[in-house]
Amino acid sequence: MYDVGQDFDVTSGVFVAPHNGVYVFSYQIFPKFMGSFVVDLYKNGRVATRMHVTDMKVGPSDATAVAEHARAGDRYWIQASKGGELHGGPYSFFSATLVADED
Repeated sequence: MYDVGQDFDVTSGVFVAPHNGVYVFSYQIFPKFMGSFVVDLYKNGRVATRMHVTDMKVGPSDATAVAEHARAGDRYWIQASKGGELHGGPYSFFSATLVADED
């Protein structure tokens, strides 16, 4: 794990934006089962964007990225829909990169 600013809580999986600005959030998922589900990027408890995973077979992964304006203190995390179980460790990831600092 690489966390430059210590803004990611490894226990909860929540990233807290340290600065006002534009962030690129990206995530790759590697499912543990065959089927369809969604993986949401949450911002402060509300869905910011949704990735639909349809007829996923065990083995392949899926990934997406989105740019979001954030204020310092905004909280972000990803969450799979009920039944959407993901591999952790090196197989799935979530990243947040500040691309335009507005402070």
